[in-house]
Amino acid sequence: MAQDDLIGYHLLHAINAFGHIMLEPFFLLNPGPEDPKQVLILYPDNRQPSNSAALKIIRRYFTVLPMASEKFYLLIQGKLILKDIGGRPCIPLRPVDFEIDRWAEKQLRGDFSCPRFMALSDEEIEEGKRIQENIGIGADEPFVFIHNREAGYHPHITNQHYRDSEVSSFIPAIRYLLQKNFRVVRIGDPSMTPLPAMTGLFDLSQMKDKPPLMDIWMGIRCAFMVGHPSGPCAIPTVFKGPPVLLVNLVDHPTYPMNALDRYIMKPIRVKHQGERLLNFNERMLAMRHHPRDKDFERFGFDIIPNSEDEILEAVEEMVEDIEKGTGVDMTTRLQIAFREIAKRWNELYSVIRSYEPYHLFKLPLSNRYLERYSCLL
Repeated sequence: MAQDDLIGYHLLHAINAFGHIMLEPFFLLNPGPEDPKQVLILYPDNRQPSNSAALKIIRRYFTVLPMASEKFYLLIQGKLILKDIGGRPCIPLRPVDFEIDRWAEKQLRGDFSCPRFMALSDEEIEEGKRIQENIGIGADEPFVFIHNREAGYHPHITNQHYRDSEVSSFIPAIRYLLQKNFRVVRIGDPSMTPLPAMTGLFDLSQMKDKPPLMDIWMGIRCAFMVGHPSGPCAIPTVFKGPPVLLVNLVDHPTYPMNALDRYIMKPIRVKHQGERLLNFNERMLAMRHHPRDKDFERFGFDIIPNSEDEILEAVEEMVEDIEKGTGVDMTTRLQIAFREIAKRWNELYSVIRSYEPYHLFKLPLSNRYLERYSCLL
C-alpha cells in the first residue's frame, strides 16, 4: 500500500484545554519521514474545543473531527482498533509525547530549527488589529503579555494546585514594565483575581464576550510574554512568536523557540527540615514521576510560589537582555554547574524513559534566579 493512501490519525483527548489544542497539532506539523501525509485529529464528541479561533487555525492544517465518545474511549483503552476512516485505510500516529521527546532530543543537541510553524490568515491579522485597537493599544505601542494560572478555569482539576499562583506577586514587575513605557496586557477568565487599576494596564481577564482570537493575537504581537505553566504559554511556540519568561514552574515541560527565552522555578521546601529547600539534584530526582498535589503532600514538600522580588528580578533581566539583543549568558560559572546537573539527569531519563521534567531543564534559567539560589547547586 502506498504511503499516500494512508490516513494517520491522532486522538486529542484534552481538546478542552487551550495548551493541548495548540501544542499537540503543532508537534504533529513536523512528523518524521515515515509518517503518512494525510492526518486526522479526532476528539470525543462530549468535549468542546477550548477556543474556536484555535480550532479554526488547526483546521487549515488538519482534518479535525469529533468522534462518538464511546468509540473514542475504547480506542484510548486499546479495546478497539480503527481500520478505516470514511473507507480510507488508517493507522494511529505515534503519541504526541514521542514527537515532543524527539523535539527535545534535537534541541539538546543544539538544533533549534523548525521546518514549520502555524500562521494567521490575512483575515485573522486584520481582525487582530481591530481587536488591539478596540482594547486601546496602538499598533506601534510595545506591550507585555501576562498570564498567571489560577484554579477557577478548570475547577474539576483538583490535583494540580501546585501549578497555581496569586497575581499579586506580579504587581511590582507590572509597575516596573509600566515605568519602562510598556503597556501590560493580562489575559485569563473572569474567575481570576482582578488586578488593581493602573494606567497602561489592561486586565482582559475580566472582559465579557471576549473575541476568541484575542488571546492568540496578543500572544503573537507582544514584545515578550511573562507566562505560567499553563496553556497560553504555547502561543509564542506555535506561531514563532516573541520571547517568553516562564515563572512559577515546578515540572511543566517547556519548548524554547527564541534565544531570549528563560524561566524561574518554584522553590520546594522540605516540611520536616525547617526551611531547607531541595537542591537541584534532589529536585530532579523528585520530579522523575511527574508528581501531583497528593504526591507532594506525601513526600512532605511545600511548593513555594515565586516571590514578588524573584519575578521582578527575572523581568528586569529580560528587559535588559531584549534591549541588548542578547540571550541568557550561558557561560557563567553557575550556568555551567546547573547544565552539568541537568545533563546527567537528561541522560538518565533518556535511558529509562523521557518523563516530562526531561524537557524542563534545557531552557535557560534566569541568571539572577541562579545567583539567588546558587546554594542549591
